[in-house]
Amino acid sequence: MALNIGRLVGQARRFASQNPDKVTSGLDRLGDVVDRRTGGKHASQIAKAKDAASKALGGSTGRRPEDGTDGPVGRRPHR
Repeated sequence: MALNIGRLVGQARRFASQNPDKVTSGLDRLGDVVDRRTGGKHASQIAKAKDAASKALGGSTGRRPEDGTDGPVGRRPHR
């Protein structure tokens, strides 16, 4: 049985779009565990990874990117 990555990614995106609270909670919990295990040495990298994972799955981190946009590429900054 071959692994179909495209299908797996599609299923993950569908799950994320249907369960954004679960995804956000899971990413936060995972980030907290990794942060604890690394003694906080990599907190900024962990935060960036959580943001990237959330965006890749179509979620939102609740934070505004440093460039002033709402999130996904192509959106205009709020003024």
